[in-house]
Amino acid sequence: MDLEVWTLRDINFSNSVVLLRVDINSPIDPMTGVILNDYRIRAHVDTISYLSANDAKVVILAHQSRPGKDDFTTLEEHAQILSKYVGHVEYVDEICSSRVIDKIKSMSPGEIMLLENVRMNSEEIALENAPIEKQKRALFVKKLSSVANYYVNDAFAVSHRLQPSVTAFPYIMPSAAGFLMEKELINLLKVLRDTQEPKIAILGGAKIDDSIKIMGRLLSECNYDMIITGGLVSVLFLYASGIPLGKANIDTLAKNSSNLEKMVETAKQILKDYRDKILLPEDVAVNKDGIRHEISVREGKEIEEYIMDIGFNTIFEYKNAIRSAKIIL
Repeated sequence: MDLEVWTLRDINFSNSVVLLRVDINSPIDPMTGVILNDYRIRAHVDTISYLSANDAKVVILAHQSRPGKDDFTTLEEHAQILSKYVGHVEYVDEICSSRVIDKIKSMSPGEIMLLENVRMNSEEIALENAPIEKQKRALFVKKLSSVANYYVNDAFAVSHRLQPSVTAFPYIMPSAAGFLMEKELINLLKVLRDTQEPKIAILGGAKIDDSIKIMGRLLSECNYDMIITGGLVSVLFLYASGIPLGKANIDTLAKNSSNLEKMVETAKQILKDYRDKILLPEDVAVNKDGIRHEISVREGKEIEEYIMDIGFNTIFEYKNAIRSAKIIL
């Protein structure tokens, strides 16, 4: 499938410095600070190994969470884990200092360096959604691009974000998609272009602001037949549909949204326009004294306990809907 973008196979990276943006944002134990799952780190092994094997000097840009969140931390452990899969990875606890620039200049072909959490650089956050011309003038973009030959984006999961580490570099230097990015783009194009019906999308997780935007486009532009909701996305839509929630659930929604009031209003409008296409939980699971309890949302009682999961009746309903689909996103 023609992606109309350069991929790794289109470039000779020998003896070149490659800025590689990856997404190794990993779940972290809130008690110990230890990474719980290295799936996202392993997802980039093929790209990193290919660049290193082809004598590129690989300089990795990545993030972990956001400032103010409990799992916002350095990338030191990420480097240790990555080293198990691709060989030695040098962790540098800075992003664009003179020390970093000197280290990049002294790299040998095949060497791999992981810079500090890019969101510890104030420009990455402050210039989010800023015009590209302004992002290009960010100090860390100018300094890193001055010592690099190519930019490779392998961070599909953050490529919707208008942040300098994602969007500025392609305007400054030759760029390409990494193997994970290439794979995801191919799959996405297949799903969006396929005309089989019914088409169902499953939206869950904690990033409710992003999910709301995606849901709107899938329904209005891509003609999806059904959206199945899970995670905090389903909690938001239950709240928007009038289900009374206790403080624990509302606080969690607020913590994971830039503007909860706005998101609730947007969800209400989506429900008004597409109610027959949105599948919400009919029961949820909560934790009561360490024991799973199922609560029907149809009873109209306030759900005080923190919602941990969809209920068994909902699982059965969702399973039947998924089985009927020809396309699942």
